Amino acid sequence: MSDREFANAYIGHVTGRYPVVFAVCLLLSAIPLIGLIPGVIMYRMTLVAPFRRYMLPGIRLRLKRIVGLAFFALAIFQVIPLVGIIVVPLLATVNFLVHRTAYKRSALMPVPAVADKTAA
Repeated sequence: MSDREFANAYIGHVTGRYPVVFAVCLLLSAIPLIGLIPGVIMYRMTLVAPFRRYMLPGIRLRLKRIVGLAFFALAIFQVIPLVGIIVVPLLATVNFLVHRTAYKRSALMPVPAVADKTAA
């Protein structure tokens, strides 16, 4: 199996978890404030961590800053009745899409050939 095939299969495997995580996050988000914490832990462990594991530290830090801003912007609305129900699933979706896209770019990008200096 080539690296490209593995990356596509891995993306498919993690993407297969998304519907279940989305449904659980929707249920947890119905509990104001208290549901936010287990929902965030769940989607990070299930959807985000598998992609972050294979990223360079610089990319991970940049993504952490970007999604951190989205987290604080959306978490404020979690305390509002009815509106708060969509916050955790929306956070899960944003994090999943951002990390999946970054993983795709890094895993499926062609590796440049490096000249062998010892051969000279």
